[in-house]
Amino acid sequence: MARKDYPVILLNLPATVRQRRLILTVAVALFAAFWLAAPFATTPMRRLDAFIPTLEAMIFVNDLITSILLFRAVRYLSLAPWVFFFGLQFCFTLFCQSFSVECGRPRLPQPPRNSRPTSGSLSKSIARPANASLPDTST
Repeated sequence: MARKDYPVILLNLPATVRQRRLILTVAVALFAAFWLAAPFATTPMRRLDAFIPTLEAMIFVNDLITSILLFRAVRYLSLAPWVFFFGLQFCFTLFCQSFSVECGRPRLPQPPRNSRPTSGSLSKSIARPANASLPDTST
C-alpha cells in the first residue's frame, strides 16, 4: 500500500517541532521532579487506607478506556487484526485485577449465626485482637 492509501488519523501524522519541544520539556520536568524527590525515598509516610483502592480504580478505568479505543480502532480504522488481541489483553487484565482485588480484600469479623447481635458487638470485635484475653468480669 502506498503512503497516501492510509486514512488520515493522529497515528499517521508526524509530530511538529512545537510538539517535540513540549514533550522534551515534560520529560525534563519529570526527570527533575524525580531527582528532587529522591532524597525523601526513605522517609516513612503516614498511613493512607484509601491509596490502594484509588490506584486500582484508576488502573481499571485506564485499562477499560484503552481496550475500548483498541476495539474501535480495529473496527473503524481497519487496523491489523492483532490490535484486537491487544484489546482482549486489556480486558483480561481488567478481569484479573478485579478478581484479585475481590479475593484479597480483608473481611470484617462477623458475629456467630446463632447469637443475637447486640449494639457495639462488631466494633468491640474489631477493636480487640482475636488472640487477646478477655477481661475477668466474674466479680
